[in-house]
Amino acid sequence: MRCALILCLCPQLALAGAWPRDDGGVFVAVSGNPVLTELGSGPVHFDPSVYLEYGLTDKLTLGLDLHTSDQTSVLIATAFARLPLPLGGGANRWAATASLGTRQREGHEPDPLFGLGLSWGRGLERGWIAADAGATLSVTYMTVESKLDITWGHHFGDRFSTIVQLQSGLDESGSPYARIRPTLAWKATDWLTVELGAVQALTGSQVGGLSVASWFEF
Repeated sequence: MRCALILCLCPQLALAGAWPRDDGGVFVAVSGNPVLTELGSGPVHFDPSVYLEYGLTDKLTLGLDLHTSDQTSVLIATAFARLPLPLGGGANRWAATASLGTRQREGHEPDPLFGLGLSWGRGLERGWIAADAGATLSVTYMTVESKLDITWGHHFGDRFSTIVQLQSGLDESGSPYARIRPTLAWKATDWLTVELGAVQALTGSQVGGLSVASWFEF
């Protein structure tokens, strides 16, 4: 389904997408926030990211998520596996995700990470709606981060889609965060989609910025 491509728009969210990749399908996304309204503390930074999914089979999707946060002083690398779940029916889709990774903070030893996630998605007549929940355990500090992201998308013909995503959760310090990402996606070719939008923090320093991304599907 085309909405499977759009659901993976956010590389920061490795637990994204209730729709599996096709067998042998590859999806790559490169994104970041090149312009910020100000330099403050979370939850919005430059956040350069690379996100990869590969359909090992029709039922098993493997992936890799690389991104920085906290003004690029933290590097997080995560590998994950996602399986569809036989829940619901009709237009509803469910999937479970397990991930292993590491967080490298400047001046600190690597922090192993373990995550679990649950995704739900439903196709609409001209779009989709989805919810992605996840929790990540820091093995070094024995703290748990959690997130709940809600996405709504609408297709305008074959080339343009609008996407609004609300991202929320608790960060590694236990502080709540929320941000909103309205974007416009343009399918330039059969394998390239370009996204331009905004990201605005609703908590913390309430920094905003310009969000750009390119998605490649093979």
